[in-house]
Amino acid sequence: MKDNGLKRFNNRIAIFLLAIGLCMLAVPAIAEVPTAAFSGTPTNIVELQSVTFSDSSTGVPTSWKWNFGDSCVSTTQNPSHVYNSSGTYTVSLFVENAEGNNTITESSYITVTPPPLAAFTVSHTSILEGETVTFTDQSTNSPTSWAWDFENDGSVDSTDADTTHIYSMPGNKTIKLTVYKGDYSNSSISFIDVLDNAVLPVVTMDTNITEGTAPVVVRFTGNATRSPTSWSWNLGDGTILTGLDYQNVTHTYDNAGIFKVNLTATNAYGNGKSTSTTITVSPGLLPVASFYAIPNSGSAPLTVQFNDSSTNTPYSWHWTFGTIGGTNTSTMQNPSFTYSEAGSYNVTLKVWNSAGNDNETKIDYIYVGTAATTATTATPTPTPTPTAPLPQMTNAFTEATVAATAVPAAAPEGIFAEPHRINSVIEELVKLFKHMLGLK
Repeated sequence: MKDNGLKRFNNRIAIFLLAIGLCMLAVPAIAEVPTAAFSGTPTNIVELQSVTFSDSSTGVPTSWKWNFGDSCVSTTQNPSHVYNSSGTYTVSLFVENAEGNNTITESSYITVTPPPLAAFTVSHTSILEGETVTFTDQSTNSPTSWAWDFENDGSVDSTDADTTHIYSMPGNKTIKLTVYKGDYSNSSISFIDVLDNAVLPVVTMDTNITEGTAPVVVRFTGNATRSPTSWSWNLGDGTILTGLDYQNVTHTYDNAGIFKVNLTATNAYGNGKSTSTTITVSPGLLPVASFYAIPNSGSAPLTVQFNDSSTNTPYSWHWTFGTIGGTNTSTMQNPSFTYSEAGSYNVTLKVWNSAGNDNETKIDYIYVGTAATTATTATPTPTPTPTAPLPQMTNAFTEATVAATAVPAAAPEGIFAEPHRINSVIEELVKLFKHMLGLK
């Protein structure tokens, strides 16, 4: 009897507990206002790269609204977004359910930079087999890693930004550089000719000087083995000479600077490796402008020969002859000019060399008169004044008396008719003699 009673009691307890559990399940959970939260990966990207955003909000939101900071939005719970332009972007997430809403804003959350652009330079574009080439990275927009492929065979030969490589086999080589920034990459290629040592010319050069003061005259001598058929000089100042006759050249450097000179020789098998040297030209002394003219006076039309007597080796000249209208200038060293009208004219000469320039102006230097004012006027013969008959001479030395009649002096002619021009003429003659004698 006791066992049956205990059993009935236990069954009642079990039924009671089951009822309580069922009641608890029937009571709905208490809803709450959501709290917004999110993350994005990656947060530092380059242009056109995608970011994946993940919602981690609590409170069981039922709707989402993303603002990616670039005027783009999304209502997806876990969106991806591509940023097209560089900059920093603030991202916000708005979440909502039946109990309310919440927003989270992350300032400057995404950083977007320009993608890297691969570029590089090579120390030589033509080498002999066994020689070393230096590769220098010139990429822009701050790549973070590099991959060099020296044979363009798909293998990575170096991961340094700047690197070197020795080519042991002849041929045309393609070099590829790939740069990376985040998940973005960009590539650039270049080419090198690796030449066979056995058949191509081997070139050397000699010079009489490698430095001097402008203007510098340099004599270059080319030397090469294996029967060169052509020579090519790049003299570093824009002058290029190519042909069989240019084994030896002479060149004048008028301007100051540092000039890299390259020589290449060619034979039936191709171009040999070039050789180079450097010519250093220092500025010379400033030119000192000086000139004279013959003649510098006369009647119109007057043709004047102008002569440059400047010092310190000018290589360029500009004359201004002082007339108005027409062609009144010249860039010749020693020009002639015809003055067709009467007047006094200023003359200016400006000269240049590699060190600079100088000018000289002579005021009223050329005097041109009309035919009437410059022609020589004949002096009339004066009429003698009548005199009394000579007295009878009583002594040849003491008794003779002669009445002398004064005769007017003849008028001066030429430049002596213009006293204000005499000093100018004398000054020009002195300059001329000094110039001829090499005096300053």
